[in-house]
Amino acid sequence: ATGLQKQLREFTQRDFGIKDLHKVARKKFECRIDRYCDYDKYNYLLQTHKRNIDYNMSMIVEKVRSANSVHPRIYSEYELRRNYQNEALALCDVVIGELQEAVEIFNVDINEFEPYIKGINREIDLIKGWRQKDNRFQSLPR
Repeated sequence: ATGLQKQLREFTQRDFGIKDLHKVARKKFECRIDRYCDYDKYNYLLQTHKRNIDYNMSMIVEKVRSANSVHPRIYSEYELRRNYQNEALALCDVVIGELQEAVEIFNVDINEFEPYIKGINREIDLIKGWRQKDNRFQSLPR
């Protein structure tokens, strides 16, 4: 999760691979050179998506670490660990949604995002496998 967080942070710092934000904004808002184009609004959208992705990736790492720090000896500890895992999974879906929105808003090549979406899907699979392995704790005393 931390490696994926670092990769996504670097990707967002490169503005999702957008080379000319003004050109993309003009096309999106159908602006002509002689018409006013609200670049601040477009830049705000870009910054918001970058911030949301960075924040949610930080939260995924936090939830995974929190879940990993709980070593269940009683059922309530198992439930706590499971809740952290479930929250991490939900946040993975949020990040995928943010990336999909960025593709739509900024008209960037979906292939730019593919390695990151694959990485998040891998993280989802790892967490689900971890949860499945943790099912052995369901028989702990309550």
